[in-house]
Order: sequence, then structure tokens, then C-alpha cells
Amino acid sequence: NVSEIAERDFRVDRAAPTIQITKYPPPFSNLTTESFEFISTMAGDPLVGAECRLDGNALANCSVDGMGKGSATATGFAEGLRKFEVRGRDSSQNWTGWASVTWTHDRTKPTSVFTSTPKT
Repeated sequence: NVSEIAERDFRVDRAAPTIQITKYPPPFSNLTTESFEFISTMAGDPLVGAECRLDGNALANCSVDGMGKGSATATGFAEGLRKFEVRGRDSSQNWTGWASVTWTHDRTKPTSVFTSTPKT
């Protein structure tokens, strides 16, 4: 028995993609909902999945569309310094490192104190 030779081409991809957060809050914010966007910065290696964290806790609403662009939203966080982190994976299951941004969430209205009054 002699059979035909079968050939297969394949690619071994062990290179981790890179990730960049492209939309995030300003350094100080008083919004009750914050939005984030992120992409892979490696041409030809789009993200197919992602994990997001806010202050070390997983965010359920973290997704990647069919074009490799990801988004997440966060709500209901306490005042103070906040940290958003994301990592993504490509179709070969290679994960990026964690990328992060920080901002201060401040919903306390400022108070004014007069230290002197005008002379009349």
C-alpha cells in the first residue's frame, strides 16, 4: 500500500501581543460611570479576548469586538484613587501583560471659606 504524501502548513505563534488603553478617565473625575477602550498594538495580531480589573476585582463587562477592539465600563466605585487594568489574548492564546491607568474619583463638592471681607 502506497498513499499520497499529505502536506500541511502551520504557524507556531508564541509571541505575546501588546495592549494599549486608548480611552480612560481624566486624572480627576466625578462621573458615576467610566468607560475604557483598548487595542492590540501589534499589527496583524488582534485581540480575541480580554480580562479587566478595577482595583484588583474582576469586571464582568469587559469585551472584545470582532475587529480586536476592546471596551469596558465601571460603575458604583467609592471615592479615592482608582485603578483599571486590562490584559488581552490573541487567537493563539498568548496573553499580553497587564496595562493600567489610575485616576481619582472625587464626588465631594468643594467648600469655600472667606478669610476676610471687603471693606465698605
